[in-house]
Amino acid sequence: MTQTFATAVIYCLLALCGTRAATALDLRGTVWETTARKADIDPYVLYAVALLESPARRAPGRISPWPYAIHTPDGPRVYATREAATAALKHLTQTYTPLELDVGLMQINLRWHGARVAQPGELLDPATNLRIGADILAETLRSAPADRVLGLGRYHTWRDAPAREYGARVIRMRRRLLRIVKESVNAD
Repeated sequence: MTQTFATAVIYCLLALCGTRAATALDLRGTVWETTARKADIDPYVLYAVALLESPARRAPGRISPWPYAIHTPDGPRVYATREAATAALKHLTQTYTPLELDVGLMQINLRWHGARVAQPGELLDPATNLRIGADILAETLRSAPADRVLGLGRYHTWRDAPAREYGARVIRMRRRLLRIVKESVNAD
């Protein structure tokens, strides 16, 4: 991770976290913490997965996962508003198969997990998407109780080698996030 990226991550998701800039990654009391705790997972693991899954939204001094992102076989598409993303998703579900569409912060796949909502557009609600992503992550962790790396990686794929790669990436991202939190606290 470059120093610029590390610094930028400090400011990520200020709107969703509802925290001050100095402690932007302090997830205590945020939707990240409450959602993760309900699923019995680490909030920083949940946040790390979102950063790895969702296309990043960049602004001066910050980077964050974007809630209105839809991944298609042609690549990620990022929309400015939930309304724009919902309209696009209606069109995309007529163009692509559910297997080909991943939606929102946690990039929920419509084929495998679309039945968890009544309508695909519900996945563009950040809280709903985060809750479903946390539930899926908790399930994949339980699928490999003696192998955390594999369990984390199964969020992305059930093929062992790529799952282990992905799980290791999640762990590295979590460590980076916690290092940034520690640096932020020490800077105060």
